[in-house]
Amino acid sequence: MDTEIFNIYLSNYGFPENKHTLYINYPINGTYSRSYFHPIKFIKNTNLISAYCDVLIDHPGAYQYYVNYKHRTFNATGYFIIEPRIILPATNTVLPLKGLRLLSMVPKWMGNLAQWSGFLEQADYSNYNIIHFAPMQKRGISGSPFSIDNPLFFSDDLFCDNDNKKSNEEKMKLVKSTIDIISSKHGILSLSDVVWNHVSNSSELLYEHPEIGYNLHNSPHLMAAYELDSALINLSSCMEELDLPFDIASEQDIDEIISYIENSIFPALKLFEYKWIRIDEQIQTLHKYLHQNKSVQTSFSVQEMDMMQLLNEKIVVNGHVGTRFHKSLDCEYTISLLLALNSTDQMTEEWIDKMCSRLHILLEEYNSFHYNIYEQDVKIALKNIKNRLMYTQLANDGPKLGIINEKNPIVESYFVHLKPKADMDPNMILLCNGWLWDLDPLSDFAGPGSSAYIRREVIVWSDCVKLRYGDSPKDSPWLWKQMRDYTENTARIFHGIRIDNCHSTPLQVAEYLLDAARKIRPNLYVLAELFTGSTELDRLFVSRLGIHALIREAMHSPNSHELSKLVELYHDLPGSVESSPPALFMDCTHDNETPFQKRTAQDTLPNAAIVAFSGCAIGSVKGYDEIYPRRLDIVSETRLYGAIAEYSVGIIKAKSQLLDIHGKMLLDGYSEVKITQEHDFVIIHRMHPKSEDGYLLIARTAFEDGKREPAMLRLERTRVKLEFGYSLKVDAKYLPSMVSSCIQGLPSHLEPLEAPLIIRDRDSDSVQIHFSDRFSPGSIYVLNTAIHSWSMQDFEFVSTLPDDTIKDLELLDCNVILYRCQVEENDSTGHGPLAYAGLQGFMSVFPRHGERPKEKNPLFKHLEQGYWAFEYIFQRLERYKNNKHLIHLIRWFKSRVSLIKEKLPTCLLPKYFEILIYNHAISLMSPFVQNGGRFIQALAMTSVQSHGLVPSASLAPTRLMPTLAAGLPHFTEGAMRVWGRDVFLSLHGLFLTTGQTETAKRHLVAFAGVLYHGLIPNLLDSQRQPRYNSRDTVWYFMQALQDYYHFCGPSILDEPVLCQFPNNEHVNWNERDRQERTIAAIMQEIMEKHAYGIHFREHLGGRMIDAQMTDQGFNIDIDVDWQTGILVGGNKWNCGTWMDKMGESVRAGNKGHPATPRDGAPIEITGLLKSALRWINQLIEKGEYQWKSVTLANEETKTFRQWEELLQNHFERIYYVPKDSSMDQDYEIISDIVHRRGIYKDVIRSSEPFTEYQLRPNFFIAMTVAPELFKKAHAHQAIMISKEVLVTPIGIRSLDFADLQYRPFYRNSDETDDFQTSKGLNYHQGPEWLWPMGYFLRSACYFGAIDHEEVSKILGAQRKCLFENDWCGLPELTNKNGDFCAESCPNQTWSSATLLGFLFSEKDSLQ
Repeated sequence: MDTEIFNIYLSNYGFPENKHTLYINYPINGTYSRSYFHPIKFIKNTNLISAYCDVLIDHPGAYQYYVNYKHRTFNATGYFIIEPRIILPATNTVLPLKGLRLLSMVPKWMGNLAQWSGFLEQADYSNYNIIHFAPMQKRGISGSPFSIDNPLFFSDDLFCDNDNKKSNEEKMKLVKSTIDIISSKHGILSLSDVVWNHVSNSSELLYEHPEIGYNLHNSPHLMAAYELDSALINLSSCMEELDLPFDIASEQDIDEIISYIENSIFPALKLFEYKWIRIDEQIQTLHKYLHQNKSVQTSFSVQEMDMMQLLNEKIVVNGHVGTRFHKSLDCEYTISLLLALNSTDQMTEEWIDKMCSRLHILLEEYNSFHYNIYEQDVKIALKNIKNRLMYTQLANDGPKLGIINEKNPIVESYFVHLKPKADMDPNMILLCNGWLWDLDPLSDFAGPGSSAYIRREVIVWSDCVKLRYGDSPKDSPWLWKQMRDYTENTARIFHGIRIDNCHSTPLQVAEYLLDAARKIRPNLYVLAELFTGSTELDRLFVSRLGIHALIREAMHSPNSHELSKLVELYHDLPGSVESSPPALFMDCTHDNETPFQKRTAQDTLPNAAIVAFSGCAIGSVKGYDEIYPRRLDIVSETRLYGAIAEYSVGIIKAKSQLLDIHGKMLLDGYSEVKITQEHDFVIIHRMHPKSEDGYLLIARTAFEDGKREPAMLRLERTRVKLEFGYSLKVDAKYLPSMVSSCIQGLPSHLEPLEAPLIIRDRDSDSVQIHFSDRFSPGSIYVLNTAIHSWSMQDFEFVSTLPDDTIKDLELLDCNVILYRCQVEENDSTGHGPLAYAGLQGFMSVFPRHGERPKEKNPLFKHLEQGYWAFEYIFQRLERYKNNKHLIHLIRWFKSRVSLIKEKLPTCLLPKYFEILIYNHAISLMSPFVQNGGRFIQALAMTSVQSHGLVPSASLAPTRLMPTLAAGLPHFTEGAMRVWGRDVFLSLHGLFLTTGQTETAKRHLVAFAGVLYHGLIPNLLDSQRQPRYNSRDTVWYFMQALQDYYHFCGPSILDEPVLCQFPNNEHVNWNERDRQERTIAAIMQEIMEKHAYGIHFREHLGGRMIDAQMTDQGFNIDIDVDWQTGILVGGNKWNCGTWMDKMGESVRAGNKGHPATPRDGAPIEITGLLKSALRWINQLIEKGEYQWKSVTLANEETKTFRQWEELLQNHFERIYYVPKDSSMDQDYEIISDIVHRRGIYKDVIRSSEPFTEYQLRPNFFIAMTVAPELFKKAHAHQAIMISKEVLVTPIGIRSLDFADLQYRPFYRNSDETDDFQTSKGLNYHQGPEWLWPMGYFLRSACYFGAIDHEEVSKILGAQRKCLFENDWCGLPELTNKNGDFCAESCPNQTWSSATLLGFLFSEKDSLQ
């Protein structure tokens, strides 16, 4: 194969240690060993936020890899498959795997090798390119090719009399020669089954090596199942004498048999004795042991232990599990348990008797526990026995076996006696194989942990003995070698293998044998019969084994609708990440019923055509094309396939043409598909993504007899030309005789159809296709299609966006083109309201890369109804024609309107909406974003989504300026759009790290201009009526200033600010009265006002500005505690931090009650204050800040250095809650109300002391901005506790889940009688917020409380959440454990911002 590159990319690699190593078992140095992993160092990307490994690959196979982080090694976590190069012999070209067209044939029905030529010529004519041969090995007594007598010998009936005299090696060469001729002469590849799970019950190998099966010697756990099986078989021979029904005529007869089994057979067998322990006998043994060993000490505590688990795992031990009452006590463990239950210094006789009595009770409970399990086993066994009898005796599709006797027992026996039954040699009684409904493919259903056989859950294959491999070759060396030789022989002869019953094959066995096969033939094609019932399990098998396709079948579909869905499911979408594993889609297999049996014979043709138009590998079974009426019994059928004199019978000619088109569509790139189903019509349109040429299949299915009115099909601007059309005619009255000398199909032929009536509507330039009565059920048309008057030049003109068109666009322009939500611009479509009015609104509901189209998406249907969408985009942009940056783009759209309306079918419009605006926006951002990968770029684009021009919300009252919305769509206009706290928490991540520093500065200056009493408003309201109802916003402002300073330098300190309230008097806005100050002066006023003490009432305080708050809540009070330096403020009637939910429910009585007042000194404010003081002191040292102190209310002065030292010296004492209560004396603790230890208080000096000790995520903020306040050991411990208590994959719980106030489900619209939750009072009492995650990650990384694997897991969950969100951002919050919250804002600005800030901060640490 050509050399390719396998690339492992570590997204968001940003960690300082270069300790990451990729380990991969790909044979880099030549020789492959599954267990040897080559180490490869990761290469850091130049932007230091990602790392990668490149491995040159050219050797097909299935491989594993894992990543080592520092000194931690993890199990193999990733798999990749390098596909084989399949060379078509006829053309010597490489065939993509999905181009395989398989025909399944059974050699026992083909005659000897010399008789195969006619069948091969037919396969060649029909355009099959690979033949699947059922096993050719020597068959067992049943005659089934899948019940193999000896896998190393071919069946005698493959050879003529003379060849049968040859040695086994010579016969193997004859088979290989035949396969080679098939390849060279007909250009057809070959594959055959490998049957790894069982051998024939008559195989001589079992006599020589009985250990290769599950027998009663090596698997004594089967003894109970064997006793039940024997009892049921014996019952079958004496039904008449027991007066039981033996000629079953009704369900009542079966119920009578089941009643006898339940009330006589099971009670007599007493199978529960295999699970029980003899209580008295074991207590006597223990009593004796106690007298001899009185010095035993207890080795464990029974606190919080599950007693039954302890008895099962430690106390009671198994003996020989094939005997009754085999269990005994582990005396030492038992005594240890008794001592733990009732300790004693001296084992007196009285104590021993007391403990033995206690033990007697425990063992009775143990036996009772296992008897309950036994009763459940019996209940399930009776149900399964009945179900089996119903099928074998009464079901219409069952065999109706007839009279029950010794030869035709109640149930098929699960066991094979290799010797006469009188000889009870346990080695010679072996278990039969079979299959189960709802099988767990990762467990051994015959192993000691399974009850499948005792419960009669196995649908048995009585002619097959199940093979027992164990875990590795050392467990059964002869069997592993035998099967390895068999597999290697198959790989030498055939181009591929089909794994029979892959779901029952132990993974370790399949890996071992496939490794051996690939050493023989590296380009081995691997097909599998795999039915796990789970897409995830299918993927596991495919990944670990390197399976190239799974067999899937169209005949399982009950109607046309389901069949069309299968075509969509198995169509191989390029880049698909969520599709099912690759399929080989068969119209019918040898295992299942024919169209004549399940539908009608006429459906053979449309079913085959629908499969042929699938975008995956396809297949059929010999006899399908010839219209065999019945499934051929793989065991009892002994006749040969009938010869075909001419190819006009059945659908052979049509199949040849269909398979030819399947190959053309693949090789020529007809990768797009549109599937329509209505009534019995299935229409599949395969198109080329550029030229839009295509093939159109119109299939009229015949699932059942009956007719509908012929339909009409309409195509827009499309030329059509008939390729071929047929109607299948079958005379089902003449069934072939079952006693004829060969296998024959139903009398049938294809009736060619003339082209349908095609009417062109010149006004609309559409085509109407009308079908005649001849197009009856069982008919198909295949048409060639092309866009009318459409050329590649037209395509390039419409789909290419020149650089000159977008080069002048700024990020605000991108906001207009891509985004703007419904509140910003009303927008409605057939889909319902889209997330955005811009192009992203359409893109969000179209399939994302690697996804399948959303079924029956109303928007697609609406688009097909006309050109409204294109016109909408054009007309919407026209409204912005005064924007000089958009004029070129508007002209570009305008120049293409006429061409699209004239020539382009409306169904193709969706593909042209996703243009280059997004990438242009990224190009305007910082190198960190440009080089950061898709996740970082998507986070950065939330700054474009949220930052725009909205007339009702500006940064200034008299001119329109763009503003940052707190979230979309909940916070988009008016006073509720621009929140100070949200702006400053988002400023670092969304503006500074992305390079939008001017935008950041505009927001800082605007808010600084409305400083009032030393506070920055939380609601800006275009500076008209700002609200000062928060105590923390000013400190987030100071932190944002500090961040800006570190990005852009000291010039920000001298930035002029026009102040609205220079005298702290609330006056209406007047530009003439504004006074100019610098940012540095604003900073000093903030510090001075807080040092002096802030006491005022909000302007217009009352219902005019807040209808929920009580009167006391409008009073603003903040003071410094000069003993510690902390800021103490607020009262229990207001909520001055981000946890600001005010009660609204009159019904529940919480109106006016803040849920989380957090009055006092919240820990994040203390941390932010410390950060501000540290920065100011640094500025003073550099000579960049002219003030050195503040003046207090008593006219004393405090230097900034003194203030900072107060905080540093007292922080741990007043905020830390020691893990050890004996240390409380060293801290400010009310021990009686401590709920959880080893954490930091959420607040101190609160009016409600218990709230101080609630564990909340706010300390992460303090740790991030002022880590020097925290003792490292304490910080590490608190974070580790919080990881368990607060951190979820998506967000951070706003309250400890063990807190009495924890209420994790937020429903703001619900008004109930519950004070705690009515009208969403629990907003911050448990719901999981996303924005604190960035601070958690930063603090956890700083204090070494999180490893790379945990960070990657969190980022992976955030990434998934973001890319699945139609709003293209991260939500405000989720309910418990990440559950969707309908009332959460779907795109909250700070959720993305703090995560982006974390990723950038880690990049900075590397630099």
